[in-house]
Amino acid sequence: MLKRTTKQSSIQRSSQDELKRRCPGRNRYSGVHVFSGKVKCGQCGSWYDSKVWHSNGKYRRTIWRCNHTYNGGEKCKTPVLTDDELKEKYISAINKLFADKKSILVDYNEILTGPLYDTSGLERKRTEYEDGMSAATKLVQKEIKKNALEPQDQAEYQKRYDALTERFNTAKKNLADTEAEIIRKELAHSSIRQFLDTLGKQKDLVKKFDAVQFQSLVDFITAYSKDDIRVTFRNGMEIKA
Repeated sequence: MLKRTTKQSSIQRSSQDELKRRCPGRNRYSGVHVFSGKVKCGQCGSWYDSKVWHSNGKYRRTIWRCNHTYNGGEKCKTPVLTDDELKEKYISAINKLFADKKSILVDYNEILTGPLYDTSGLERKRTEYEDGMSAATKLVQKEIKKNALEPQDQAEYQKRYDALTERFNTAKKNLADTEAEIIRKELAHSSIRQFLDTLGKQKDLVKKFDAVQFQSLVDFITAYSKDDIRVTFRNGMEIKA
């Protein structure tokens, strides 16, 4: 029991790290190729770009490399990788992950139903901030109307107006931050749910690359060297292929 608890705590920390790391609008998946926006340089953190070698010959193939150049003109020393190499690394990593499939499914399903991805508290805050913006707006309108109808000390009026405007803007910022956090949690929950569903359907070790399965399971691949390629899955687990 202690072993299970310790392991689950480790997995929950992994999920928390994953939730912090995820951010909507990363704009990585605009490419049409299965590996577009999926391969990261382990040296500089930039995304790999694709290039076609021997485009008019029988040896035509797509390669992936980091095109980032430092200010001094020095390019990253991370490796050039082919489609086939990336597919092989994925298959190696997913089969290592598959060896622990049962406990992963149990532990992550428990985490998904726990407090980490619960947005009810955030939704209550969202309502509070919306109400705060509405109340501040009404008070501003009241002050403007009163100032138009009655003689006012304009310096005092301006102080009240500025205070209410600041109150509105603070509530507006808090609302935007809260909505962004809700979206982030929902996206992370959806991504891990997709990961678990896809992993659960896989009955045997993977022998052939499947693009749909890859997109469902993998967040990104990080290339450090030819011998150090790591696959980060959608649940936040990183496995050296």
